[in-house]
Amino acid sequence: MTLFLKRVSYAFIVLFFIGQNNFVLTNILGVNQGLGIGKFRAAILIVFIVIGLLITILRFLTDETLHHLRINKVDGIAIGLPLILILINILIDYLRYDKVDFIGVAPLIECIFFSVYFFINVRGGIKLTPKLVNIFSLVIFLNILFEILLYFRDIGAGISYGAFRANIAGIEINRNPSFFYPVFAFVILRYVSLNYWVKIFYYLIFFIYILTLFYRTLYVALLFPFVVEAFRFGTSISIKSIVNFFFIVVSILVGVLFLDSVFESEFNFSIFNAFTGRFTSTFTDYSQDDAQSDRVAQIPELLISIAENPFGIGFSGLVADAEVYNYAFYFLHPLLYLGMPFFFIYYVLYKKIFNIYKKAVFSIKDRILIFCILYFLVILIFFPYMNYFTFLSILIFLVQLTSIDIFYVKK
Repeated sequence: MTLFLKRVSYAFIVLFFIGQNNFVLTNILGVNQGLGIGKFRAAILIVFIVIGLLITILRFLTDETLHHLRINKVDGIAIGLPLILILINILIDYLRYDKVDFIGVAPLIECIFFSVYFFINVRGGIKLTPKLVNIFSLVIFLNILFEILLYFRDIGAGISYGAFRANIAGIEINRNPSFFYPVFAFVILRYVSLNYWVKIFYYLIFFIYILTLFYRTLYVALLFPFVVEAFRFGTSISIKSIVNFFFIVVSILVGVLFLDSVFESEFNFSIFNAFTGRFTSTFTDYSQDDAQSDRVAQIPELLISIAENPFGIGFSGLVADAEVYNYAFYFLHPLLYLGMPFFFIYYVLYKKIFNIYKKAVFSIKDRILIFCILYFLVILIFFPYMNYFTFLSILIFLVQLTSIDIFYVKK
């Protein structure tokens, strides 16, 4: 019973993230133009928290080793401090505004819950086998494949994604609002040993997937950790790997260009040309469009509000007559909500991430972790609407993973 519950508690972590980041919810997000997603995600989060609490209670009742757990002082403060600040600000919001905007509360509560859940339930090591890794890879790429199919279905049906659209060469085009899976697909292609033809198929899916995104921040988020890896870890690539990679890319490019020509003849628009224009403009066009100008203008507003409210504005407070969750630069949001005491949490995170960065020279596990962590850091820094996603909790999870052993057993 104890072993079974331990496996269930580990499986719950996978379901926790896939259940809140999958092709069904991504498509709903796009089709509904982001409207109502906050309440929908809050409902899903409540269900997962209830299930997680039930699993934790059952493990406590059946596993006596959990009764002797001790948390170190710094981690205890890092969990307890934001919880106290959240409860105080919820009370103040009720007294001041007679309401609480839980869009800002949800991701912070999620992080606290997940931190406690991980500390209690993930003890010892995690054993990975080739079969388990291949199943995980298949789930990731099947999810991406369905996202691609639904994306092109919606374009063919003339469905607008609203805020998730981009103006490219004077044409409005939907952007696939999929931010969770790019880095995991990239890591699988980079590190997992796959059957040659399976790898080609995955590369094809990934290439088409990237063509549907049109988010410049995502391009930077994927390339930044790759550049760090190349310079920090002195990554060496064999001639054979270069030849294989070249052959795969050329084969996929030919196939994608053929599909794109069919798409262009049908809809008089080239996805490939739009993507290349969007991608190159990220690094060559320094003129600001409206979206970039709006984000740059947000920086002084956010910093002034933090300086004027050192103990936070609460979850229902406004910045320049707008809700905090509508702003980009999510890493500033907790400081706005809870005040400058939250700097302590960032300090603890910084120390942990820097330790992973140092260990990554000697550990493939930590190298993969720092790759994913850097990706989500870029996303959290620059993207707006991050209150609606699980990215802060996945970042915390990745940081926590470095504290346990992960074994890869080939048989």
